[in-house]
Amino acid sequence: MSTRDLWNRYARYFNVEEGIVFPADKPELDFYTQLRKEYTGQCLEIGAGSGRLAGSLQGKSVTVALEPSDSMLHDWAASDCKLAIRIQGTGEKMPFRSGSFPVVVFPYNGLQCVPEEDIRQIKEDILAKYAHESSAWYSTSRLWDDGIIDPMDTRKVVAMGIAMSLNKPYPDPKTGVYRM
Repeated sequence: MSTRDLWNRYARYFNVEEGIVFPADKPELDFYTQLRKEYTGQCLEIGAGSGRLAGSLQGKSVTVALEPSDSMLHDWAASDCKLAIRIQGTGEKMPFRSGSFPVVVFPYNGLQCVPEEDIRQIKEDILAKYAHESSAWYSTSRLWDDGIIDPMDTRKVVAMGIAMSLNKPYPDPKTGVYRM
């Protein structure tokens, strides 16, 4: 049995599961709607199924829906078909250049399609990215904060901050103490 035949046989079960057994997941739909508001570039949805996210992924730029099962693509509602360019295919054989999409989504139910060794590599890549980007040097180089204080200068910087705060009279607070 070919991979395409397997996906086409799975399609009817997936659609029953998504539409009848499990009702629409509103928090998930809201998540993708918010994502598209924040990231407006072209979007690629890998494993688009029967179009359950088409409305949420609709944005100012085009959304391309990649799905291995032509049966699932066939089951899209007519209204959803207008929201995305639908392509039958698999991720390994995507007809796009690398970097074509600034936004790529792979909904939660697609991970069963990824070989375990690829999932392990994806996790390693994500952990390496977090390790690199969690550095204080990384965030300060992007001006996300006011800079890094040399530990030897901590007292001097704190004293300057206190001294600056004394240059202006402040009224008595009308609220409680905020703790972070």
